Amino acid sequence: MPHRLAHAEASVPPDDSQIFIVSGEPDPPCFGWEEQRFLYCARDVVVLQSGSQWLHEARVRLEAWDSHPPAPEGNWGESQGGRLLLSDETVAVQALYEIDLSDRIRVGEPGWYEVRAYVAGREELRRWEQEWNGEDDHPVGLEQFLVQLWPA
Repeated sequence: MPHRLAHAEASVPPDDSQIFIVSGEPDPPCFGWEEQRFLYCARDVVVLQSGSQWLHEARVRLEAWDSHPPAPEGNWGESQGGRLLLSDETVAVQALYEIDLSDRIRVGEPGWYEVRAYVAGREELRRWEQEWNGEDDHPVGLEQFLVQLWPA
């Protein structure tokens, strides 16, 4: 039976539609962005691609597990997976590789990890974009991500 080792949460304003989960001091990754993808992994960094470039705050929940976790409860839309090489034993949701926006959680020893991410609320975020008049406050938590990591 898998056990969750740690978790952290943050509300994050995406930077150029990107949300970063960082370990160590990675170099900025270069990806070939694909329309249907929202999860990208490079050494020491996971990048989540938000569904909007407009000002909003996405909610991100980060979970470390000791083995392949069960599917989460709730109404999650899509899920995508990847593999991540970590040079440090901790990760955190960050803004522009500088400031931790969540608590730093211990995932385990440096090495390879599986990553699975879920997203919800993208349709609500698109509706808000279409109706936004430029005057209302920006939404918080319409778009939500759950990111789970476990040893490969």
